[in-house]
Amino acid sequence: MKKHPFNCSKLQALKLVDGTTNIANEAFLDCGSLANVTFPSTLETIGYKAFNDCPLTVLSFSFAEVELDA
Repeated sequence: MKKHPFNCSKLQALKLVDGTTNIANEAFLDCGSLANVTFPSTLETIGYKAFNDCPLTVLSFSFAEVELDA
């Protein structure tokens, strides 16, 4: 998933599809309404500041390990 793939100012929930392997740096930066994200078991990496300035309250993971860029 590329950096800033779309205007997400009204996005409240996100369910990533199976087959998604990574989320780019700053992909959902400043998505001011994004509170709920569901990650697939195929996800391997979440990029630096991928969800920076998002008011996340619910994160659902269907796997045990993920690499986070620090």
